[in-house]
Amino acid sequence: PLHSSRIFLRWYSDKEFGIFPRLTAIVYVRDGEVQGIAWDDACVFCDAKRCQENTYTFDGEQVSLAEPTKGCYYTKAECDDIHSKGGDECDLTLHVVWTGTDTNGNFLTSSNKRYSAFNPKQIRDQLSDAINSILPDVDWPWLK
Repeated sequence: PLHSSRIFLRWYSDKEFGIFPRLTAIVYVRDGEVQGIAWDDACVFCDAKRCQENTYTFDGEQVSLAEPTKGCYYTKAECDDIHSKGGDECDLTLHVVWTGTDTNGNFLTSSNKRYSAFNPKQIRDQLSDAINSILPDVDWPWLK
């Protein structure tokens, strides 16, 4: 059975701050049954001044937990500007990962691939290696 005490909400849009476009849900499973859902650290996408609390109960009360509760945001004005220029940075991106075991006792391992499992330098290095393998003769100063 699903334990509601382990499930909290994250807003995509918040009147006070704006848009929180990147969310990662971690689904906890035991023997093939979902036990709960937690949210991963969404502040890996921005610096500290863009990182705000974004975890709530089903009654709309903000919660303070030992697990990550914050996310990166864009203001509505920034998203309007981005959208008017054809950008999609404010579109919702929901990444779902699984941890625990299936009905056969096999371990679910996609939670090892969540964004917070990698530090920003690792992500930048992987991106740099991928781009350089495709376009080896182009100098990308922003990847250094």
